[in-house]
Amino acid sequence: MTPISMTPSTTTPAASALAVTIALMRADQCAAVRQLIVDGLTERWGTYDASLNPDIESFPSAYADSTTLVALRLGQVAGTGTLKPSRNGRAEIVRMSVARNSRRTGIGSLILSQLINIARERGICEITLETSSSWASAIEFYLGYGFRKTHESGGDTYFVYSLKP
Repeated sequence: MTPISMTPSTTTPAASALAVTIALMRADQCAAVRQLIVDGLTERWGTYDASLNPDIESFPSAYADSTTLVALRLGQVAGTGTLKPSRNGRAEIVRMSVARNSRRTGIGSLILSQLINIARERGICEITLETSSSWASAIEFYLGYGFRKTHESGGDTYFVYSLKP
């Protein structure tokens, strides 16, 4: 995939002037991406518990069969998301995260849009994802993007997005 330079369209005037590049994660970006995810979880939960996040502890090898995108803003990793194939024409979006100073600039939407496009190009018919049921802003984000809530379980909310024609 060729890197795509984009300027977020739903931003404040100051943020919209900052170009954002969405591209496949490179090997030299793995540590920064992992740290971004850990920082987001620490901010959300007040702490990071490695025992609850074995995929992050083995990042990026836990997602060797997946596609991880990064958003670069001012040369720094500002966001990430991973499309993880499952079976029967389905995939899951995992580990979406945007740096605190880059939130509400459209970066999450750019990453999500690109992950959906990749899934469509690969013939995926359905994308699932989950987030914490107490994370209202994430739930609103996914609902606003067209994901449909399927159920709640164990404190998490589950979503589906259909790519069927």
